[in-house]
Amino acid sequence: RMELLEAFKTYFQQGVANPPGNYTSYIIKAENISRLQKLAELLTKNHIKFAFGGNQNARGFNYDRQKEESFSVGRNDLIVNLHQPAAVLADVLLEPKTLVSDTNTYDITAWALPYVYGLNAYASKENLKGLYPSLDLSMDQDAKTNATQLPLAWAFSWGSTENAKLLIALQQANIKVRQANAPFTIDKNDYPAGTLLVMRAENERLDKELAKTISKIATSQDGIFKTISTGFVDKGKDFGSDGYPLLTSAKVAIVFGDEVSSLGFGEVRFYLEHDLNLHPTIISVQNINSIDNAQVNTLILPSGDYKDDIKEGLAAWVKRGGRLVLIEEAINGVIGKKGFDIKKRDTTTKKDDQKENFGSFANKSKSNFDDAIPGAIYKINLDATHPISYGIGNTYYGLKTDDLIYKPFVQGWNIGEINNKSLMAGVVGKAVRKSLDAGLLIGSQDLGRGQVVYLATDPLFRNFWEIGKTLFNNVIFCDY
Repeated sequence: RMELLEAFKTYFQQGVANPPGNYTSYIIKAENISRLQKLAELLTKNHIKFAFGGNQNARGFNYDRQKEESFSVGRNDLIVNLHQPAAVLADVLLEPKTLVSDTNTYDITAWALPYVYGLNAYASKENLKGLYPSLDLSMDQDAKTNATQLPLAWAFSWGSTENAKLLIALQQANIKVRQANAPFTIDKNDYPAGTLLVMRAENERLDKELAKTISKIATSQDGIFKTISTGFVDKGKDFGSDGYPLLTSAKVAIVFGDEVSSLGFGEVRFYLEHDLNLHPTIISVQNINSIDNAQVNTLILPSGDYKDDIKEGLAAWVKRGGRLVLIEEAINGVIGKKGFDIKKRDTTTKKDDQKENFGSFANKSKSNFDDAIPGAIYKINLDATHPISYGIGNTYYGLKTDDLIYKPFVQGWNIGEINNKSLMAGVVGKAVRKSLDAGLLIGSQDLGRGQVVYLATDPLFRNFWEIGKTLFNNVIFCDY
């Protein structure tokens, strides 16, 4: 027993004295405070020490640009120094390039947390340490003190699960919520596209104590807002223009059945019910062609084999104003069917590339790996102006576990595409890498009064892909 305890002690002491890996410090930029707080919670649960802020310049590997460069440490940047007992775990969770000793693996091979949380980061060989134990939220906290004033509008951030929960709570209180479809500036304050707005004039007729109601909801959801006293903007579109569409409350349904991936169905249902406190309707796959638009305006098809189940009734529901969300293999169920414009990209191997196989049976597993992608992170270039990109920007880090890729639309919205430099981390077989060299992974098309959204990457993978939750929220709640 003493020998075992001594081994444990030595293991943790080595982490403090001589951390593993190529880097000494990891710096995660405070680009989205809500997602940064979520990351901090995860690190705390795993007993990984960290601190915030600094006033120095340093050099490190930029996760997004994939190269060494200089950077400055901001007040709310999160810093993990590996000189700590949990050094091994911290390095495994944060290293930009996951090291896999054997490519013949059954599970994902990339999970670097900055990518998962959609936060830019640096891996540095310098011994950097944070100066503060907590975030500086003083500016945001000041916004709460204006809660009971009577402004022209209340502005809420958009870009996290917490923001989506607040939107749901406001709508459940019969408060009309609008969303900015482009950035704007008022009183020297910049508001990004996606900002939620509650206009006093159109809401106080229904609620005479609107300010108190908003304050109560914001407090219950830990929501931070700013008050706006004028509708004339310094930059952007003035209030009252078509730049601030009214958001419709989502009436969500999920399809289930033998054809549906149990994991895909489970993660969608869990996220909606557990994280967002929504209660979606569960619809059998046999009933997807006879849906009532008054009961359901958003239908989610998790990954699955739907080819024989999708008939004209589903397209008719979309044309009447429904929003159909197809995830991963569910996309294949509509290819070639009337009304759906999505087409697979041709990834067949050229004749010149085909060679006779004289490999030995002993190398069978290595040969099979050429067609494998157990789970790798790809940098998806987004159309930052599209509502599905709100709160994310022009780059989305998605997890790919298959080689499905599609042709960009001629008429439609090519929201997320990859190129031959998009692979960021993870093990990908040679043949799959060729297939995923360029094409569409996230797109949408208008169909009648409704839309069809195509997601060829799982945004909710095991309910831990945090930046994917923002993407999924945009798909469900935003106007486009």
